[in-house]
Amino acid sequence: MTQVSGAIIEEQLGNIKHIPPMSQTATQLLNAVSDPDIEIGDLVVVIERDPGLSARILGVANSAYFMRAGPVNSIQDAIIRSLGLNLVKGLGISIALAGSLNPKACRGFDLGRYWYEALGTAQLSRRLVQCVSPKQRPDPESVYLCGLLHNLGSLVLAHAFPDLFSRTIEQCHQDPELDPRLVQREIIGFDEVTAGEWLAVRWHLPDAVAQVIASLDADDEGQFRVHRAVIGASNRWIKRYQTDDDAGYIVDDLLITKLPGIDMTGSLVIEDWFKKQDDSLHQVSRIVA
Repeated sequence: MTQVSGAIIEEQLGNIKHIPPMSQTATQLLNAVSDPDIEIGDLVVVIERDPGLSARILGVANSAYFMRAGPVNSIQDAIIRSLGLNLVKGLGISIALAGSLNPKACRGFDLGRYWYEALGTAQLSRRLVQCVSPKQRPDPESVYLCGLLHNLGSLVLAHAFPDLFSRTIEQCHQDPELDPRLVQREIIGFDEVTAGEWLAVRWHLPDAVAQVIASLDADDEGQFRVHRAVIGASNRWIKRYQTDDDAGYIVDDLLITKLPGIDMTGSLVIEDWFKKQDDSLHQVSRIVA
């Protein structure tokens, strides 16, 4: 495949003039994430100013995946009775950010599948990281948010380069053995990882989000290594599971060695839980999309 210089990539990214700034709702929700002491009422006010976001969160709260006894009729109910404060913050940010990008002109881009992969990766990662030894365990809600946004770059490509990205999707459908990122670099000039990291920096998203997007498959001991390890393992399993019910295991010997507390027995429990919730997760993905 053709190699594209860093200068050309920077020029092409810099020419994306029609990526909008982060929405006011997303900005306010991002501030809420950094405030561990935010009151429920303050978060409710921010979300309810955006009717579309409110409707999606209520739809998620009333889905079979999350619903408790009785219908959820308000954002406050969604936080207190169904989703919880941290989950609403993470979902709210990811929905608001994605809402700034419009992939409809990109033929072949499946927004429901995008959200299934985002939500599934986030849920699995959050469950996995809770098994990690407390001394090494990062904030599960930070891991959840990074899982939700790990594939943001594909939305950037679908929004900014709909025709070119459509060609990459078509080629990968015709030959599933192709590496989608290599095809993207050949046709567009850079891939979804580069695009996602660029947008995360431009929108001043948390450092954890930008670094996870940029180096999800990295195998190092740097900052956010636990984030990358559990999100990478979850994402790889989700992708296999979408095409094969017998997707193998979320964890492998390397992950078990690197992250004390994670073991095969616990991962099998998590996989079984996920498979039982799969139909409901597809429903949630359609609601959010």
